[in-house]
Amino acid sequence: MKISHKMIGRLLKLAVPIFLTFLLAISLLATPQPSQATTVTFTISADDYGQLYVGGTFIAGHDLPGSGASSGTFSMVPGTWYDISIDYKNRGGWQALTLWWDQPGLELFPGGNLILRENFRTSDGQGGYVSGLKADYYDPSGNLLKTVIGEGPIRHDNYTYQNEYHYEYGRYTWPGIGDTTLFEERLTGQIQLSSSAVPLPPSMLLLGSGLLGLGALGWRRRQG
Repeated sequence: MKISHKMIGRLLKLAVPIFLTFLLAISLLATPQPSQATTVTFTISADDYGQLYVGGTFIAGHDLPGSGASSGTFSMVPGTWYDISIDYKNRGGWQALTLWWDQPGLELFPGGNLILRENFRTSDGQGGYVSGLKADYYDPSGNLLKTVIGEGPIRHDNYTYQNEYHYEYGRYTWPGIGDTTLFEERLTGQIQLSSSAVPLPPSMLLLGSGLLGLGALGWRRRQG
């Protein structure tokens, strides 16, 4: 069966609007909906003291000798930044501080992931932001020892990640900060849930290219 130019034109008149409508529907589905909030579960583990606040709300904390963990929830809209602060104190013995959530990140264990540094941000002091949190370290008398910009993920026992001061710069390289030294760390900055769009399947892109190609061919033949 020979397909005429007129038949191709009719097919295109039917196919192109349908395909464009389909693309519009896909783009709407792929666009993150800012009104859809997600309930996020945070867990903070500390030895000996740790308090977590998100959006100005107390989420969870531990305040007993030795290590312990506590969890709490907070409603977050993907793509929106929320203030976050952590107050950590090592009152004696070994120190430890870990923060995780039930959202995508570096897997700590099934269902619990370390929060990526990219999900944190803090001011760079010049009107911009850098990934990670700001950490101020104090001695037991409240004297500022050091300020570190860009800490995260927050995990006490992995030297690959920046979190507590001596894990970023190397053990014992800063006087007064060590595994069994008494100190306080105040982490501040902002946190967000990443928003991601659903990619358009390659087959749909191929279909669209084919339809557009047929349209161009038909137009050139009519012009000729």
